[in-house]
Amino acid sequence: MTASEFETARRACLGTGELHPSLLVLLQRTVARLVRYGGLPPHYSPTRHWDREAEHEVLADWLAARLFGTGQLIAILHEAATPGSFMRIGELFLRRHLISRLERSQATNLFARVRQLLEEDPELLVLVPAARDQDAAWGLAEWRSAGRPPWSGADRDLASAAWALGEFTTIQYRDDARKLSPLLEHDELRRFVTGLLAATDATLTLADLMRALVLRFDLGPVVIDELDEEAATVPAGDDVVEQVAAAELAVAVLAELTRRQVDVLRGWLADQSVRELASELRVAVGTVHGDQRAITATLRRVSDPDGASHGALLNALRDALFMEGTHHD
Repeated sequence: MTASEFETARRACLGTGELHPSLLVLLQRTVARLVRYGGLPPHYSPTRHWDREAEHEVLADWLAARLFGTGQLIAILHEAATPGSFMRIGELFLRRHLISRLERSQATNLFARVRQLLEEDPELLVLVPAARDQDAAWGLAEWRSAGRPPWSGADRDLASAAWALGEFTTIQYRDDARKLSPLLEHDELRRFVTGLLAATDATLTLADLMRALVLRFDLGPVVIDELDEEAATVPAGDDVVEQVAAAELAVAVLAELTRRQVDVLRGWLADQSVRELASELRVAVGTVHGDQRAITATLRRVSDPDGASHGALLNALRDALFMEGTHHD
């Protein structure tokens, strides 16, 4: 594909929102190149090994979940000026998508194991039932008569309590292992849960326990899924007036954020993990988490909570942050 042919396809896609056939070919090549030469271990594959079937599944998932689902294709087209740069940027986004997918799957796996432990261990007990499993307050069975107050401390206090439990043996699978790492063996996970309950001397919900695990073992972003889910609710054909309003609101949001928070938001929307952002910005992981919480609070304050307007704002932020040659101080 020549540069002029790419520019024609690029303009057509930006103008209509439809994927030009020649761009689809470039995306197919991008997936094939990453799968065959990218060096990603097999457990990143949806089929647990790399072959043509995996290529097709990865492309279909990337198209639905990111390229169209969150407007990532538009972000790539704003940055890319040639077929080569389109594939290079696309490969970067695709690699982050696969890593993010695996991290979310691992979090789901761990969540299920914690819930199973709470339900099956005789030394653990629901002290305050709730309609949703994640809202029920759990404690030690020995607290049955006296009870304990619910946890109300800050994340830093929860992290301190988790770190005070000492060292834990984590599981490290080979790169070609065809399963997700459960992170901690059953006995170590049980030691963490019971130890944290005793250390805080308070009842904890599933959400509290997962947050403590994230803080203690640096599992990566825990609020990115909120952005993904809300962005995915944006209808394909937003009204032009709504787009303009979202664009103006995006400018206001960027003006309100600090320079580092803008950098965090840019990386966040590009699917960078917390560890990647912390390394790139040379700050602690906890600092990135704090910036993400501040950004989320700002977005919720200036957009409706129904999801659609929030997603429209995210798409406008993508346009502003990934527009070639655009910088925000």
